[in-house]
Amino acid sequence: MHLSALPIQAVRESLLMMNKFFSCLLAVTVSLSIMTPTWAAAATINPDETIRVVGTEQNSEDVKSILSLIQELMDASNNHDLPGVLKNFSPRFVSGDNLSLQDVKNLIEDTWKTYPDIKYETKTLEIRINGDWATVESIDTAIATAKSDDGNPDNIGTLQSKSRGLLFLRRLSRSWEIQSDYTIYEQAKIAYGKAKNLDIILSTPDQVFAGESYTARVDIDVASGNVAIASITNNPLIYPQPKPEEKFRTMTDRQADLERVFEANSANKNEIVTATIGITEIGQGSSEHPTITLNGVATIVKRVNVLPVSQSKDGQDPTKLVKKSANGKLDYTQEPKAEADANKSDGDIEDKDQG
Repeated sequence: MHLSALPIQAVRESLLMMNKFFSCLLAVTVSLSIMTPTWAAAATINPDETIRVVGTEQNSEDVKSILSLIQELMDASNNHDLPGVLKNFSPRFVSGDNLSLQDVKNLIEDTWKTYPDIKYETKTLEIRINGDWATVESIDTAIATAKSDDGNPDNIGTLQSKSRGLLFLRRLSRSWEIQSDYTIYEQAKIAYGKAKNLDIILSTPDQVFAGESYTARVDIDVASGNVAIASITNNPLIYPQPKPEEKFRTMTDRQADLERVFEANSANKNEIVTATIGITEIGQGSSEHPTITLNGVATIVKRVNVLPVSQSKDGQDPTKLVKKSANGKLDYTQEPKAEADANKSDGDIEDKDQG
């Protein structure tokens, strides 16, 4: 089970969207004139499915102990038992996003405060054991309700998140503890009003190189007579999250997509891409001007893992210095033949041909 800052970011962006939306209505009106319940399921671990086990027997004591830890973690999470959650982590825990155990504690508290009824489920896919070390791969989901900041009980949002990741465990004496984690894929969505049933797709690469440009795109099924106001932002995945710079764009049934190009940070920090969408319904008021009603808000937050860029000591791309030696192994000491020939003079090549 992987706790994440993405659900917190999603609800904050949705509430900000509600507050900011009305400042955008004037611009939308101008463009239009030109255009004419609580989750109550118990946590489960792989019901009726077999977990792949590597490095030991399927029913070994190590596998049973690790599954017991995962179940205890799930039970404590769903009971909002913070000490029960933290006891499964090493005091030296550092996450794949470079979060300390104290950061994790703060994140858990923020999550439970924001989503009092949040419930988690996990599906364990594989357990790999090598001596005193183990890796657990799983798919984790969470669902909750989210209240708006206007106090209106009718403005209830829904949160859904899904991730796939790894937990790295170490055995100490007879027990196991979580040393670190790594998230492969992660997305969270929170929606209010009619946006709950709206088909919204946020497309981003799962991973990019540091400093590399990448595209993020959101596609929305905008019904005829409706207009969506949308923005896409990116930020390094750190806690707490900085405030993103937002640029809202108009989307209609004739132009139902928004795309932006970002440059991944060069600090090797994983990133999150956030798409925030407000759904409006267009009507005709008593005057000549159309009426605009906000009837839905949604935020989708998706992880983009940033890979470090490796350079050789002389600044050359090391992939250009690799060739296979006679025994089939990679040889990093010789220059590839194509580059070696390119560096030779024309006379050298002619002499070789004549020989």
